[in-house]
Amino acid sequence: MTVVGCFFAHGQPAMLGDFLLTGDGRDAGVRKKITRLSPTVAVGWTGSMHAADRAVDGLRAALPARATRRQMEDALTGLDVADYVGPVSLVGWVIDPGFHRFKWDSALPGVVHWDEVWHVGSGGEVLDRMVGEQGLVAAPDSDQPVDEALLTVGTNLMADEVLGQGLRQLRIGHGYEMLLWSGESFEYVADVTYMTIRATFDGSGGVERLELLEPSFKYMVKDEMSVLCVFEPSTDRTALHLMTAVGAGDRAGAEAFIRGLVSQGVPALRSKFYGVFFDTRAPDYVGPLLAFVIRDDAQPSPPIVTERVPGTLELALPGDMLAWMHATVRADQESTTGA
Repeated sequence: MTVVGCFFAHGQPAMLGDFLLTGDGRDAGVRKKITRLSPTVAVGWTGSMHAADRAVDGLRAALPARATRRQMEDALTGLDVADYVGPVSLVGWVIDPGFHRFKWDSALPGVVHWDEVWHVGSGGEVLDRMVGEQGLVAAPDSDQPVDEALLTVGTNLMADEVLGQGLRQLRIGHGYEMLLWSGESFEYVADVTYMTIRATFDGSGGVERLELLEPSFKYMVKDEMSVLCVFEPSTDRTALHLMTAVGAGDRAGAEAFIRGLVSQGVPALRSKFYGVFFDTRAPDYVGPLLAFVIRDDAQPSPPIVTERVPGTLELALPGDMLAWMHATVRADQESTTGA
């Protein structure tokens, strides 16, 4: 699913974008869909990658380090679209210091739309339903940090896709990444390890088997380069996937970054966040894929997720958590079957 969104998260500007490239209705590769042009400007794109390359390069050349809304409008309407290969849409934020959302289309290059909700791509309607017109609003009785709340949106978007052929074949286009305004600059919500856990219950609610499905993967960011490290301990396989932003970029820097990662060996799976997909099974039933986020510095004692051996995660799920998951499965089963 392709989606790029601009919305508020607990009152702060945020963006979300996927990595997937498509062509003729099929997956065609990976590329970053959101990027920072400066500390106060973030942009995302959908459409032609070649046109996005030209447009983002044009904006980088035209904008000062801390652009105003007016300077962004002038830069967008000044883009020369005559030689663009295919259409492209840009959405993003400008902080000057007001919060301004924009949308621009190469089909109407002289028009910039401002300060509305922009969720574009095939998954735009899905994101609409998840964050709504007002964006992510903190519940009155919740103390969930805004970065965790934003990451939960991306993790739930992945839930319907993570057990499909894409991840099993180590294609990583179905991932999502997020940018969040910190008060001074846009920062990626990064250092995340994703894992899929399968719990098989017997007819009375007991756990027959608890297993960590392969692969697990870790999402990291350096500057405007995103990396997914994919781990398969059973085959001793680790794969690195580098996603760069559109525009000219720093190819030498990207190559040096990858060489540095390779020279360090297997990176630690322990991360700031864990995105967990919980696959529940019971007799004659396959439950919905539950998705949630665990923050490493807020884990209970003993911790749920540990890494004693590099590249291998160990799980210790509390009994009350398993009981809640089983109850959720049963409630869903009964609502589905009418039992």
